[in-house]
Amino acid sequence: MKITQFSYINPRLTNLVKCRIVPLFLMVLMASGCATTSESVQKFSPTRGSILEENVREDKNESLEKLSYEELLFRGNKYLRLANAKLAVLHFQMALKRQPDSVEAHAALGETLTLTGENQAAHIYLDKALSIDRHNRQALLATGRLYREEGDYIQAEMYLKQGRQIYPADPEILTELGITYGRMDQEDQAEQLLVKVVELKPRDASAYNNLGFNYILMGDYPAAVSAFQGGLELEPDSPRLLNNLAAAYALNSQHRKAFNLFRKTGTEATAYNDLGYIFMMLGQTDTAREYFENALRLNPRHYVLAKENLSLLETEPWPER
Repeated sequence: MKITQFSYINPRLTNLVKCRIVPLFLMVLMASGCATTSESVQKFSPTRGSILEENVREDKNESLEKLSYEELLFRGNKYLRLANAKLAVLHFQMALKRQPDSVEAHAALGETLTLTGENQAAHIYLDKALSIDRHNRQALLATGRLYREEGDYIQAEMYLKQGRQIYPADPEILTELGITYGRMDQEDQAEQLLVKVVELKPRDASAYNNLGFNYILMGDYPAAVSAFQGGLELEPDSPRLLNNLAAAYALNSQHRKAFNLFRKTGTEATAYNDLGYIFMMLGQTDTAREYFENALRLNPRHYVLAKENLSLLETEPWPER
């Protein structure tokens, strides 16, 4: 079934749903840049063909040839943090020419390729890194994340649990494992891990966002509100946290607060549409219809989402939850 249109979510992500209320927050979290570290994981822009197959100009090769192995790794990781996949790959490849059995270069190149969507190549480099050093943190984390993103939660859990055994207080590994448990409908286990991440990184807004999302999955809306509020104390203008808090308010029957926050990150029309979407998900069709009609009244010519949602409301069954 086609699910339309929350103002700030990507409707393509609805295939992740497990019930009609959960998809809203899966989409919010992912489309708004769910962070598994203090720095949001960034997807690189698509490139033509494989990055590994792109030709490198001779002058670039010559300049890279002058760099030491250590400098190549340092610069490659810098470009990785800056989301410059092409330059990161070039430096890691050259590092592997210097030291063909470098676990660090294999792991870093594998992680970069997970972010460019070249999963098959990523698996090859990450597997090689783990064959050299099965305890390598970067390779375990990147492999677990890659399997999670591919939907293979059993494999993701295996690698991330191995990482947790070796690095029991690593916030990134705990977060990835917590998110994986959430995808596996094991929200109680996820909660324990995500609470621990907040304790380890109390100044990281993304930790509160991930915890709040898990409370949504658990149906504990007051706890979700509290978690998102904690994140907003650190990042008061974060659209991700503002939208997630607004949605949690709506589910917690604090509709006026939800509307005001949705309006803060959009317009009055988008706020009405977003509330209508939530009530549609809840099966409260009369209330949803009222909000969609308000959105159309405010912006009848240009606000396509509300019109499509209103049409969906009339054609699909929405049992009340």
